[in-house]
Formats: sequence, C-alpha cells, structure tokens
Amino acid sequence: MAVGIFMLLLSFGALFAWVYRESLWRWWIFLYFFAIGIAGCVVAFLVFFSEHEATSPNVLVVWLNPLQLLVAVGIWFRSWRRLLAFAGIYNVCMTLLLCLLVPLHVIDRAVNPAVWPMLICLVPLCFVLYDRAFPGHIGLKKLHGLKK
Repeated sequence: MAVGIFMLLLSFGALFAWVYRESLWRWWIFLYFFAIGIAGCVVAFLVFFSEHEATSPNVLVVWLNPLQLLVAVGIWFRSWRRLLAFAGIYNVCMTLLLCLLVPLHVIDRAVNPAVWPMLICLVPLCFVLYDRAFPGHIGLKKLHGLKK
C-alpha cells in the first residue's frame, strides 16, 4: 500500500513537472507504463493461456495489458502523440469503469486495496499524455499562466 501511495505522489509530481516544463515527467511515465506493460504480459498470459479457475476472469487485464508497452516506447516519439492521447483516454475510461464497477460488486472479483493507488496513478499521467497531444484542450498550463 505504501508503494502505491508513493507511486501516486510521483504521478502527481509528473503532472506538476509537465506543467512547469521540466523533463523528468517523461522518465516517470516511461517507467510506470513499462512496469505495467511487463506486468500486463504476465497477467495476459495467465488469463488467456492458464486453465486455473482463479486466473481466467481477471479484471486487472483491462489495466495491466501488454499494450501499455507501446505507450512506454511511444513517449519518446513526437509522431506518436495523438496515439498516446487516445491510449490515455482509454486508460482513464477503464480506470473510472473499474473504480465504479468493482466496489458495486458488478464484477464479482475482489481487487486488493493495494492496487487502487497504483491504478489511480494512470489518471494524472494520462492527463499529461492528452495535454501533450492536444495543447490547450485541458488547459493545464493555462491554469498557471505558463502558456498563453
């Protein structure tokens, strides 16, 4: 749980670093998406190729999927900005969906409470990806008067 809260604080730090034009935000986004992409490879393997009952209907494959590796690699290429923005929209929508459906017991799988801060880390990071692709739509930098 402490690691998740630390990751959440780092995600908001990356958001503020993006607003104030520091370059450290890109490394944090790369490391976060690379880690969940690797974890997504393991979870996808367990979901799709394992015959064990406990791993087959795993809800976390929505969050931990191998496609997050594309986001980790794409953060370094300027031409991938719009693709990353749409990946960010997907991630925010799936995060909100999981935050709504799991506590309401619509999905009958229990999610460990330590997962929630790490899942919510996606939201500020995806705001950075979206604001980087479509400057001015969210207006993160306009809030602080850094960009006119």
